[in-house]
Amino acid sequence: MFLLVPAHPGCPGQIPQNRKTVVCVCRFYQCFNSLCARGSNFSESVFQHLVAACCKPYLLYGCDVIMWIKSELSNISYAFNFVLYRIYRVKHDLLSCICEYRPTEESYILEEISNRHRCFVKQLLCSRNLLVRCFASISIVLANSTEP
Repeated sequence: MFLLVPAHPGCPGQIPQNRKTVVCVCRFYQCFNSLCARGSNFSESVFQHLVAACCKPYLLYGCDVIMWIKSELSNISYAFNFVLYRIYRVKHDLLSCICEYRPTEESYILEEISNRHRCFVKQLLCSRNLLVRCFASISIVLANSTEP
């Protein structure tokens, strides 16, 4: 069940161009490959739990301080879901039918990244440093102006 870094559907044969996304995704896949090598006879639910506990932190590392763009978030979501497709040996449309998958739906990882970033900005807004509060408020304005 080993994987190589898969190509994103929009760009066959290529990996994401942004360095921080590439590093996060590659580390995530390395961790998953390591889990596969150690536990080839684990059940799907055990693999899902191990991926959430051991591999997902590589995708979430630093996500609270980075303002991700949509393509980067798409790459992170694709990596996380691709691993789940491999665990359950199903295609995208069938994955939502599996009951163990419900806690980690596609938007779950994106919501977690968004929540972590919001909490980080709230902490910055509560800072005693005026300059930090100013940068946090600018960050909020920029985030609101880039949303559709």
